[in-house]
Amino acid sequence: MDQNVVTVSTLLAEALNQLSFICALIGGFSIALIAGLITLEKTRLNKFIMIVMSFVTVSQIGTTLFLALSSFRIYTYTANKNLDKLTMLMKNFDQTLTPFILVFFISVIAFFGGVSLTSWNYGKKVGIVVSILSALMFFLVLFGLSILRF
Repeated sequence: MDQNVVTVSTLLAEALNQLSFICALIGGFSIALIAGLITLEKTRLNKFIMIVMSFVTVSQIGTTLFLALSSFRIYTYTANKNLDKLTMLMKNFDQTLTPFILVFFISVIAFFGGVSLTSWNYGKKVGIVVSILSALMFFLVLFGLSILRF
């Protein structure tokens, strides 16, 4: 039983590291979009996009920190052979992780929406093409993440 807990917790820690990397990447891209929007004229659309992308940035950075620290805690308990705390952490982890995964998915939706809205600043043709590509990428990301079976 103890070896099973260690194996499952190590796999969970690796999955948390991967999600943490994805969150950091999306957060960085949204910061780059905000930086690009600052140079454009201040229209209502641009202000709305900046609010959406600011939400994405803050939520992705927060989720990154939570996932990285949770992974670190799992590795620490495993390395110290503290199986009682590790078992307790694994039992209660679903309740703690669920809100952050929900925020992650909402911010991914907002990210792709912000990308497609930003493209409309550069013309109708660019807006249509990038909106279609953004929708396609969104569905590919959802398909890729559904394989993880949260």
